Amino acid sequence: MTKEIQLLLKETKTLLQRKHLEDNDNIHSKLLGLYLYLHEYTESDRESLVNEYNELVDKATGAGISKLKKIKIIENIKKTESIKIKKREEIVKGDEQSEKLAMSILDHSKILKKKAENFGQMLENSKKFVDNVSTGVRDNVKQVQKGVLSLESKEWYNLSTGQVILLLLFVILIFIIMYFIIRIV
Repeated sequence: MTKEIQLLLKETKTLLQRKHLEDNDNIHSKLLGLYLYLHEYTESDRESLVNEYNELVDKATGAGISKLKKIKIIENIKKTESIKIKKREEIVKGDEQSEKLAMSILDHSKILKKKAENFGQMLENSKKFVDNVSTGVRDNVKQVQKGVLSLESKEWYNLSTGQVILLLLFVILIFIIMYFIIRIV
């Protein structure tokens, strides 16, 4: 990694000495590569490499290349260490909070499970009730259809002889009763 960084530093220096406008993108990309490499680089000669990089950034900004960042050596290390410490503390606090949250979610899910089971039982009961009612309705409809079919198939003029005589007797009896009612009134 050290060789790659030194090679990039030399190439960037030579490009900056030429000062061609066409090389600006190339210089910018090499400086970005150096920036990323140096952030990952942790060996003892890091400070000298960072100083060289910062000098190149100064020259590049003087040449008109923008959007470049310098690396601050001591502050970066302190910031990263403090960030790591804060993250560890947050993880410990987060673990306690996440355990409490997990327990409350578990309790809530148990309650929801019981409610879902009760609702399922209610659905099964209502389904059985609906099935019983629909079976009863079907039976009643079949009986009504049988009655209607029997009435449709039986015509009034297809009466047997005994039924015709009985019908005539009722009609004569009604006329006799009406005659007496008219005479009395």
